[in-house]
Amino acid sequence: MNLKNLSKARILVIGDVMLDKYWLGETSRISPEAPAPIVNIKNMEDRLGGAANVAVNASSVGAAVTLVGLVGHDVNGKRLMELLEDTGIDVKIIRKENYETPTKLRVVSRNQQLLRLDHENNHEEIDNSEVLEVCERLVPEFATIVISDYDKGAVTGVGHIIEAARKANKQVIVDPKGASFGKYKNASIITPNYQEFIQVAGECRDEEELEDKAVRMCRELNLEALLVTRSEHGMSLFTQGQPARHFPTQAREVYDVTGAGDTVVGLFSSAVSADYSTADAVKIANLGAGVAVSKLGTVAVTAEELDFSLRVSSTRGKRVADLEELKQAVAGLRRKNEKIVFTNGCFDLIHRGHIACLRDAKSRGECLIVAINDDSSVKSIKGESRPVCSLQNRIEVLEELSCIDWIIPFSEDTPMTLIEELKPDVYVKGGDYEKEKLAEYELVSSYGGEVVISPYVEGCSTTSIIDSISNA
Repeated sequence: MNLKNLSKARILVIGDVMLDKYWLGETSRISPEAPAPIVNIKNMEDRLGGAANVAVNASSVGAAVTLVGLVGHDVNGKRLMELLEDTGIDVKIIRKENYETPTKLRVVSRNQQLLRLDHENNHEEIDNSEVLEVCERLVPEFATIVISDYDKGAVTGVGHIIEAARKANKQVIVDPKGASFGKYKNASIITPNYQEFIQVAGECRDEEELEDKAVRMCRELNLEALLVTRSEHGMSLFTQGQPARHFPTQAREVYDVTGAGDTVVGLFSSAVSADYSTADAVKIANLGAGVAVSKLGTVAVTAEELDFSLRVSSTRGKRVADLEELKQAVAGLRRKNEKIVFTNGCFDLIHRGHIACLRDAKSRGECLIVAINDDSSVKSIKGESRPVCSLQNRIEVLEELSCIDWIIPFSEDTPMTLIEELKPDVYVKGGDYEKEKLAEYELVSSYGGEVVISPYVEGCSTTSIIDSISNA
């Protein structure tokens, strides 16, 4: 799948723009005044939320985006507009008197959200006629219209937007909210999460009932499709007259689900606008969600992160990489502060000593890269009778070991070039060595890396195994 085509997307995002504020600090004691933790605030961050987060996620992967919404003439509204200035988004936001910019303040300590404080309006009293007028003027200019409804008042009367867009033969994608989805009738696709879906459709005892209710909703609302995001269960796409399609989650680690729905809508809509099939658009959104939940708070997924996630997804299960792919993988892992461990060997006949070394190496970090000598370099090191097993056979054995994250073949006698390019945090060598005498020691030490000699397992060597077979 070529993600570069996402740059062809051109979408109009309409909805409730919000400011997400984060106060982060340490907590080590309970207040004497009340049973509440005391948080010593160390950092404060402001981020784009709601429809603004949808827009910035689409923009960050190359889509051309116009954003329509409401903010107040208040401090939070001013800050939100400042954050939008450098995004490349065409901002058509209306500043409104007597309107409080929707703001969510989250207090976070040790990566846990302790408290959320919301500032918002009574949406039933909000006059959003100016938003509707701007939308009516802009809708004809876009093939894909995205409505991000957080029930804050900006898209009250959403039916008028949908009607205008559908009359102009535009694709309308809605991220819905509320106890009824009737107001989204005639939209093209809606994207509720599972809890939002069952709040409207009712509890589902099994997959069959989920599909029945989803297809019925498509029929009743005259939708082309319904995309349900399901947390650890991935996503499910329901279309009238076609079997349901389920997409397993791409998240390796769930850190924070805040804003993941915005990422899904932004990326899915961008892919649809760029003429990807609906199924491929879901795959792209699913990859993006996997990236988003691995970070704290509302974030925009970059094109680089999406491309890396696609590469990881396509290689998962085989884990064999070239140098450029590994460099991208290592860069992504470092952004998450993961420790990179590197080891190498011929791995001609896998034995207990190899397994012990690989397990030990994996225990020293989050990601283990194994470099394996190709056939010509094994011959150079071990002699004309080696290797016993071809490179492909040796790789296929290593692929079955769950402790290994990446495998890369190399043709030199030592992995010095790979180490210089990847700069692993830990270099592990198995065997009876003095680390200071290793050729790799000076290089690894030069950039602050650590060299570790894995404990030697007596009586285990490929040479002794071959000799035993020969003498049998």
